[in-house]
Amino acid sequence: MELTVIPENNVAESLFACLLSIVDEIDQLYGQKESIEDIGQQEELITYATRAFSIKQNIKKAIEEEIQVNIESIDEIEEIVEKVKGIFEDFLKPLNGKEILIFAIYKTILLREDVLGSYHSFSNLEYKDIDYIDSNGFIQPEVNGDYSELIVCLPPVHSKDEMNQFLEGLNISILYALLSAIDLTGMPESDNIVLLGEKAKVEKNQLVSYIKLKKISEGAILHNNHFYGKDIAIGTNITWDINNPYQQFDEIMLVLSEYNQQKQILDKYLKIYQVLENFKYRSKIATLIDEYGEKMFSIRRFTSLYSMIESSESDELKKLIGSILSFQISPTLTFQQLLESEWNTFKSTPGMRISDLKKELVVIGCKTDPAISSKFLSSIIYSLRNSIAHNKETEVHLTHGNLGDFPLLKEFIKEFLMPTLEKIVFTLLIEKNELIWYKRPHLLLFK
Repeated sequence: MELTVIPENNVAESLFACLLSIVDEIDQLYGQKESIEDIGQQEELITYATRAFSIKQNIKKAIEEEIQVNIESIDEIEEIVEKVKGIFEDFLKPLNGKEILIFAIYKTILLREDVLGSYHSFSNLEYKDIDYIDSNGFIQPEVNGDYSELIVCLPPVHSKDEMNQFLEGLNISILYALLSAIDLTGMPESDNIVLLGEKAKVEKNQLVSYIKLKKISEGAILHNNHFYGKDIAIGTNITWDINNPYQQFDEIMLVLSEYNQQKQILDKYLKIYQVLENFKYRSKIATLIDEYGEKMFSIRRFTSLYSMIESSESDELKKLIGSILSFQISPTLTFQQLLESEWNTFKSTPGMRISDLKKELVVIGCKTDPAISSKFLSSIIYSLRNSIAHNKETEVHLTHGNLGDFPLLKEFIKEFLMPTLEKIVFTLLIEKNELIWYKRPHLLLFK
């Protein structure tokens, strides 16, 4: 069914031509009533056509008398179209559902003052499909009346609330541009469309990237949120002791305060990794302090300490994790035993396929088989940190924008890795131990 465009004889008729075309199509359905077998639907169709004829006459009268068309008329037309589509599925098919946009534009325009006095039509504007979804929309406005570089990226057409909010924020000229560019003989099929001026009609991917960069430069946030809202996993075997010198961890406490402040999972991970990195160095210094006691600390030992700290970061992390796994949480429980139990529980989570998880781990650089071992844990901890913090062309850069592409990895981080690291960090901070605790506040440099 093709739509007939009403001739634009004057300003008012030009403004409401699109609306009258739709109403006229409803009115003409009266002639098709005999094609419907259901008597009840025949009667409904007659009612809709009669109402449409009455609305058409009222709109034409308003045009002739140059008075405002009633917004309630738009609501009534929209309701009738929806009902008619229940009878004729292909009604207004060339519009591909964009009659929703047309009605929304009209209702927004009619809320403005001096609608007829300021209306003007446009040329060389065209709607296109776009592979980009933005519920807030985007606009690159005209410059000094030049619409050739105009870009209006609309919210999804069927998201009525977002669409109405977006249209309300546009000036009247842009609303007229949106209306003027409606093609009654065929609109894009996608729910995501963009209105383009002549100079803005570039290749799709180029257009999307241009819009994204523009939005980012204006302070927009494009990525999805991946929040981590679990309570901190401290563990049940912790014993607090007010006599412990917790002041040696004041700097770490500030990092953990920032960890608590972060809400997005990758940002939180980087913060807790900072604490593990601190532990890696502390464990070396704690060993030297224990070794030297009250003996003088020589320059030679400074060189040795520096050498130990500056060795391979991943190797040192592996040594630290090995020491942590053998750490006695209680007289009958080590971290190795605790994590093996929790790992077995995690593996049995519905939908968790370890073989598929392994494939996702390999993508970010962790090629070790998942298991509770210093080799795997140090590998995933280090690889994950690198994939977030580094942005090399030769490796996957994990972001909140693409984390959704790795659903099992995300689940692993959220349900196993983060709680595991929290238990390790807070256990070692709260319970006095020889791994990261300093026995004395100073090294003896001379006597």
